[in-house]
Amino acid sequence: MPHHFKLEQNKADELGIYFGNGGGNLDLKGNSLTLNTISSNDSRANIINTDTDGNNPSYITIEGLGYDDSKKKTNQKADTIIHASFGQSTDSKSPNTDKNNNINLIYKGDDSKGIDDKDKAALVFDGNVNVKGLEVDNGKVVLQGHPTTHAYIREDLMVRIGNQTKKLLDLVKTAEGSDLPDWDHRTFKIGTIDLQNSRLNVGREATLEGNIKADSSSAINFGGDIEHYIDKKDGENTTGNGFEYQQIAEKKKLEEETQKIANQTIHFKGSIEADGTKINSSIYDFNAKLDLKNNASLNADFLTLDRETNKTGAILSMNNSNAEVKNLIFKGLKNTTNDTDFYSKRQIVLNLCLNRWDFLVSAIMALARQQAFNAFNVGLGAGVEYALVGKKTSYTFSLLAKQNVYSSANQVFVTLSNAQNFIGYEINPQL
Repeated sequence: MPHHFKLEQNKADELGIYFGNGGGNLDLKGNSLTLNTISSNDSRANIINTDTDGNNPSYITIEGLGYDDSKKKTNQKADTIIHASFGQSTDSKSPNTDKNNNINLIYKGDDSKGIDDKDKAALVFDGNVNVKGLEVDNGKVVLQGHPTTHAYIREDLMVRIGNQTKKLLDLVKTAEGSDLPDWDHRTFKIGTIDLQNSRLNVGREATLEGNIKADSSSAINFGGDIEHYIDKKDGENTTGNGFEYQQIAEKKKLEEETQKIANQTIHFKGSIEADGTKINSSIYDFNAKLDLKNNASLNADFLTLDRETNKTGAILSMNNSNAEVKNLIFKGLKNTTNDTDFYSKRQIVLNLCLNRWDFLVSAIMALARQQAFNAFNVGLGAGVEYALVGKKTSYTFSLLAKQNVYSSANQVFVTLSNAQNFIGYEINPQL
């Protein structure tokens, strides 16, 4: 890398760069930087690159090593939370722009611990991120929102007045941040995320827009039963008259009921190229263009196949891979034969939720010609009327498909039975 600088940051009071309250801009001007961590008290600390030359991006390598009790850097990876923002304007509340984001982030984790090891250290981002790329090798990266800062009484600040002990009020976050009902939303716009033997978790109050490429040793999780991270020194990473760093990272899984709430606050729009990768998604807004190959697996509560966003190519491509989707939403599809691309007969389990009835028949026919279904349930949504058999109805439709359906026949359904609030179809036995 030309014009590459390294901050050793061997001690907590020798980081070289500190962001205090209110942050500010650090403009790399096309230079690249390696450092261990970033000391910032809030997300208004912004690292940008105003050099827009595509051939001259700034590379930021974050080591993520820990500090011991004597404030010296160790050689062991530690959970590290980055509160700073990347590629933002001066005011982090402003929308991300394409003028400051010519940046690539790099993180190399501990290759002695697998991605499923509960003790594997994580690099956590809870500021806004707008960059060209993120490269992760043997690492665990978490993209999440930020527990809203609240006033609380610090145990370590005491004032004695006469025989009484009074506690002082300080504006920093409580240690129970992961369970707080209010979180600050964060936006992550990342051109390409490259995962090699790594895990990517997208957590509460996070919107991720980007393209993900992952290998067979990697895993991707959107919401669900994942760990969230808080910093017990949040708001005061930079201390000691502005020239000392401190952080105490803690992790915790959300309670089941809180997970349900959190899953509604996580959003993904982009593409995933999964070469044997395991993908789990518990979120409602999972708008993905998927290329699953070489025994990749997808388990999703919701999946939106969106032709309005993805103008060209197959939105769902599967080659020797498996997918289980509870609720599949089609948006803007006109010819589903071209929208899906299956190279092998693998089992796929789907629930469909469509906003137009005419998409339903074409979607099922196209999928049935190419794929073997174990179960195929179609929900059209309560209170919405659809024309069927000369009538208007708001019934819920369920299609129970036989196994090993694989045919190019034009007629998929042959019989219709109508019961109270139920319309059922049988698959053509000739298929």
